[in-house]
Amino acid sequence: MGQKPLENYLRTYRRRLSLSQEDVAFLVGFDSDTTISHHERGRFIPTLDFLIAYEIVLGAPLRDLFAGKFDFIEADIKKRAVQLIKAIEQQPPSALKTRKLEVLSSLAGLEEPVTYVLWDR
Repeated sequence: MGQKPLENYLRTYRRRLSLSQEDVAFLVGFDSDTTISHHERGRFIPTLDFLIAYEIVLGAPLRDLFAGKFDFIEADIKKRAVQLIKAIEQQPPSALKTRKLEVLSSLAGLEEPVTYVLWDR
C-alpha cells in the first residue's frame, strides 16, 4: 500500500525550482515570506487567487500541489455521491433520474453506472 500523501507539496515544488520562500512571496504578491511558510506548513489556507498563483509559479496543478487535501475531499465526495445515489434510487423513473445516477456513479467511482431504462408504452 502506498504512502499517504502530504497535505500539500508547496515546499517540495518550490525547492525543485530552487526558489526561496522570499522568491515565491514576491512572485505571488506577498510582502513577506512568512505567509508562504504558513501555507507550506498548512497553518493558513491560501485564497483562490493565491492557489492559482502557486499553480502558475510552481508549474504544477493544484491536484498535485495539494495531494493530501485533494484525496481527502475526493473520498468525502465519493461517499456523499453513494449516499445521494441511494436517495435518488427511491424516486420514480425519469430521464432526469437516469442522468443524475450516471453522473453520481461516475463521481462515486463505481465501475458500472447505476442506470434505469425508461420504457415507452
